Amino acid sequence: MELSVFFNHVVVAAEQSGLSLEDTAQKCLSWGITGLEIMNTELQQPGTREKLAVLCRAGMHVNSMPAFCDFGHCPNEEEARRVIDLAVSIGSDKVLAIPGFITEQEKESREAMLQNMVRVLRSMCEYAGQKGVTVGMEDFDGKEAPFSTMEGLLWFMEQVPGLSCFFDTGNFLYSEQDAWQAYTKLKKYIRHEIHCKDRGEQDRGGEKPKITLSGRPMYPAPAGSGVIPLRDILTDLLTTTDFDGSLAIEHFDSCRCLQDMEESARWLNQLLREVR
Repeated sequence: MELSVFFNHVVVAAEQSGLSLEDTAQKCLSWGITGLEIMNTELQQPGTREKLAVLCRAGMHVNSMPAFCDFGHCPNEEEARRVIDLAVSIGSDKVLAIPGFITEQEKESREAMLQNMVRVLRSMCEYAGQKGVTVGMEDFDGKEAPFSTMEGLLWFMEQVPGLSCFFDTGNFLYSEQDAWQAYTKLKKYIRHEIHCKDRGEQDRGGEKPKITLSGRPMYPAPAGSGVIPLRDILTDLLTTTDFDGSLAIEHFDSCRCLQDMEESARWLNQLLREVR
C-alpha cells in the first residue's frame, strides 16, 4: 500500500513554507509519502521536468499521471498511445484518463462524442496493457464532464473493458451525490488507486472554494477532517476487497499544503494500522 500526493501540492508546499523542493520531499518521505501524481499538462510547463527530477533524486517517484485529453472532439488513437508512452517515459504505471468534456451547446452531439471517447479509451486500455500500464477514470468535479456522477462514471466502466476506477472520495459532493452510495456502485472497479479527498465547510484563510451544482462552497481539508465519509469508505475497501493500490492525498487550493500533507498522511497511516 503506497501513499502518494499530487506534484502540485509538493511544489506549492515548498513555495508556501520557504523550504527547498528537496527538503519538502524529505518531509513527505518521512511521513510515508513516496508517490507523485503529475499531470500531462504540467509536464508541458517550463521547469516542471527539472522540479520532478529534484523530487525523484530525493527518493520519490511518479505513481500516476492524470491525463487531460479531448477524445470527444478528436478521437485520435495515436494520441492515446502517445499519452501512454509519456507515462512510461516518466516511470508511471498508471494513467488517470480524463477523456474530454461536453458543453451544454454540444448536447446534440453528446452521444457521438461519448462514443468517440469510449472507442479511444478501449484502444488506450489495450495499448496500455501491452506496456504494463493501468488506465483509470475518476469522478471529475465539473459539470461538462460526462463522468462527474456515479451513473456517468459507471457507464464508462461498463463500456470499456479493463478500465479501472480511480475513485475520488470528495468529488461526488460536487454533483450533490452521496459518496458512500457512489462507492457501493463502483466498488468492484476500484482496484488500483483511490483519491483520499476530504472537503471542509470553512475557509481557513483565503482559500478558493469549489462550488457544488447547488451553489454550496467546498473547501480543501486534510483527509479525515471534513464532511466526506472517508473512514467508512476506506475501511470497507481495505477489509472486504483485495485492494492493494495507492492512496492519493489531494487538497488543491489549500492555504497550508505542507501541514495538510502531514495531517493527511498521519491519518491515513493510522487507519492502515487499525485495519491491518
